[in-house]
Amino acid sequence: MPRPDVSHERIPEILDAAAQIFSVHGIDGASMEQIADVCGISKATIYHYFKSKEALILALVRRLFNADQAEFEKIVAADAPALERLRMYSVELVKLLERNTVLMPVLAEIRARAARMSAVQSVIDDYFTKYTEAFADIIQQGKARGEVRNAVDSHEAALAYVALVEGSLLIAFSTGQALAPVMSVSVSVLLDGLRA
Repeated sequence: MPRPDVSHERIPEILDAAAQIFSVHGIDGASMEQIADVCGISKATIYHYFKSKEALILALVRRLFNADQAEFEKIVAADAPALERLRMYSVELVKLLERNTVLMPVLAEIRARAARMSAVQSVIDDYFTKYTEAFADIIQQGKARGEVRNAVDSHEAALAYVALVEGSLLIAFSTGQALAPVMSVSVSVLLDGLRA
């Protein structure tokens, strides 16, 4: 009789443990044995789901960068003013990150790893491309409704918005400042500059 498929339970459990161990020891300092110990499973079980540490890192990258997908889609589809939707996204992102502070060191390390791992870079690039295009669409809608100045290039403004969000994360977590006020000030300055 075949064993029941428990991958829907096991994979998130392994990813949670990996995030916890990577946060404490760093990606290079962490071992698959430590992750297995946290899960209460064998190292061989981890390798059943993830063929290598790099595959585990890649799965964690995908999970981290897709964590806010549902909230993002809700904001994109909302019938609120464009600039308010961009502000809402930054507020919801702060809430998500504040609920998952253990991931902050891991995110920083993953972003640095993108320079050395093309697969990680590809996931991050896909994420930023998708979000930048959606933000450009929102800004374009704002222009059509007269909420955003006509002279604004939607794509360039979206790229600036993404850069401000990412820069706010870097400033807050590198300096120990609270993320919410850093993000709020950065985003407000940009959005006020776009307003018609």
